[in-house]
Amino acid sequence: WLSYPTEEAAIEAMNRALALGVTYIDTAFDYGKGVSETRV
Repeated sequence: WLSYPTEEAAIEAMNRALALGVTYIDTAFDYGKGVSETRV
């Protein structure tokens, strides 16, 4: 799984995806050990 070096990098990637029109973000506890849900 892809990981990011910093929290800011992860949020930047998610914001970029949203800006490009992504409308579905899959989250699961195993993605980032539960942090993905908090970010979304």
